[in-house]
Amino acid sequence: MMTWRERISAARSRGRFTQDDVNDAISPDHCAVGELEHQGILTFKETLEFYSAYGGSGLGGEFAAVIFAGSIFGGAYVDRAETLLDQIEDQALRIKRGRTA
Repeated sequence: MMTWRERISAARSRGRFTQDDVNDAISPDHCAVGELEHQGILTFKETLEFYSAYGGSGLGGEFAAVIFAGSIFGGAYVDRAETLLDQIEDQALRIKRGRTA
């Protein structure tokens, strides 16, 4: 399975995200935040901090929405997905540092 960085690169090359990308972006096990959980960077409880329904930042849901839009329109949505992934990874590192502080 490709990482989200690899998927964004592939989407940039082909001009848009695929339906498989969309399906994985909305799956808790395969979304960008879930990827960080599987890598051991975040705990399950910490992943909730990325979803507005749980009082979090909303980055997880926004990422999924951008992947969906990027599957239809491509272009700037692919760039936005990369920006959001950067923000998700930055927030994950802040959470991890806070856990060890």
